[in-house]
Parts: sequence; C-alpha cells; structure tokens
Amino acid sequence: MSIKLVLEGEESYVCSGRNYRLRAGEMLLVSASSETMVAQIRKGDGAGICVYFAEGDFEIPAAAHDILLDGPVTLSAAGSPLVEQMRAAGRKVASTPDAGPAVANAAVASTAEWLRGLLRSPASPFAGATAARPATRRELIRRAELSRGYLHAIQDRHVSLRELASYANTSPFHLSRVFTQFYGVPPAAYHRELRLDAIAARLRTEKLNLSRAAAELGYSDQAAFTKAFKRRFGMPPGEWMRGAKAA
Repeated sequence: MSIKLVLEGEESYVCSGRNYRLRAGEMLLVSASSETMVAQIRKGDGAGICVYFAEGDFEIPAAAHDILLDGPVTLSAAGSPLVEQMRAAGRKVASTPDAGPAVANAAVASTAEWLRGLLRSPASPFAGATAARPATRRELIRRAELSRGYLHAIQDRHVSLRELASYANTSPFHLSRVFTQFYGVPPAAYHRELRLDAIAARLRTEKLNLSRAAAELGYSDQAAFTKAFKRRFGMPPGEWMRGAKAA
C-alpha cells in the first residue's frame, strides 16, 4: 500500500485508467494491486511525496478492504499535522542531504501512525461509506473528504453549501446528506466550529473586538456569538481572554 500526498501546487495521477487531480493537502491511498503513475504537475511548482508500506504493515478493517481492493481512495490531510511534517522532512533533506535516510524513516513512521489511526477510527470516512458498490463508496469518500479539506482551507469567510458542492462536483442536497453521514454534522455546522476554534486561538494572543468577530463568523449579534462560544468552550469569550492573560 502507498500514499501519494501533494504538498504544493497540483498534481495528476493515473490509476486503473482513471485520472485523479489532487491539490495541496490531498492524497491518494493506493493498494499494492493498483498501478499508479504521476501524469503531470498541473499548477505551479508542484511538490509531493510518495510513502510506500510493506505488505502486512497494516491491518485493513473490513469497512475499508473492499473499497481499497480495486481502486485508490482520495483523502484529505486537513486537520492533521501530516502535510507540515512532510514539508519539514523535505526541507531537512534539501538542507542536509546526509540526513536523508533518517528523515525518510521518520516520515514513513509518522505517516504510518496517521494512517493506522485513520483506519482504526470509528469516525473514519471508511466507516461512513455505506453504499453497496465499492466504487460508489470511493466516490462518496472523495466528495466528502474534498469538501472537508476545502472548509479547513477557507476559514476567513463563510462558505455557502452551493460553493462547497460546486468544488466537490455534486449537488448541494447530495453533499449535505453525505457530509452529515460521514462527519455527524452538516457542512455549515462543521465550518462554524472550525472558525470558532480559529477565533478562540486568536483570542488567546490578540485583542479582538467581539462584535466584529461575531460578524466575521456570520452571527446575528454578539449575544448569539457569545452563546455559541460558551457552548463550545464552556465559558464566554471575555472570560476566555482573561484566562489567557492570566496564564
């Protein structure tokens, strides 16, 4: 099994006669039985990394076995440190070539740890894909994961369901249903929590106007923002900021 992870730009892969276009932070999980080759770098100075695992390195759960058997699965590294770890590995090898073997071993180990966690998790996209045909399940995973990655990439503004569905090349109704099935909440709620987390992190280090923060997140007023913040973090934003100063 192998992972083809795009770190910068865009790349295209051909696998089992199908073309897969990947953007930064996206990857293909490919079984050993699939033939894969990189077709071209599509945008900018593309950079990627391929990590190969020996047969038997992973115990493939039943939910993922049929999906991986005859085709690659498109996944997103959004929300994990994997992409930055691989970028750091590339910079290290470029600056210190003699460190290559040690860096490569560390990169394989960190990727393996991430993948094992993904395969074991009851919240993994493999567990959420319940269609009868493996090809259909792979496509559902692709759309859900691309959408999730897009929401992680754009946290400075609201993303409409129509925009997100267009990115995933599906209908708003279908995407909302699939996304909720995979991640437990609709896209808007998922994105709102991401943006709340980002605002909370900023409140630890910056002096933000709470009314402006509420408007940025799309809340009707500061009271609605405060209620949502308290529900997620157990305290209102003002108390959160005072705690950061005390620390």
